[in-house]
Amino acid sequence: TLFAFLDPGLRDADGRPPQRTSNRLEGGVNAPIKRMLVNHRGLSDEHRMLACEWLCYMKSEHPDPYRFLDQLHEQHKEGHPDDDTPGMGHGIDWNEFHTAACYPNTTD
Repeated sequence: TLFAFLDPGLRDADGRPPQRTSNRLEGGVNAPIKRMLVNHRGLSDEHRMLACEWLCYMKSEHPDPYRFLDQLHEQHKEGHPDDDTPGMGHGIDWNEFHTAACYPNTTD
């Protein structure tokens, strides 16, 4: 009901009704970003953001992938601790704690 009060007589210079603006992700300029997210669903949130940033950067006028990657490498090298602390997107898998082997449930 967003356009409930749109004048039905509203037309552009060629006499056509106004174009739809409801879902630009489906086929507009943002469609490659949506496809990237759908095709790479298994990535962590951080990697998804980097993948989208990479996609946008590669569509710029003069992309230089090596410069982009060098900057990311330096940022990540400084930002990650040296210990084995898990970061975002590194969850525990249910199968790591449950096995198919039968264990005795008795205290004998």
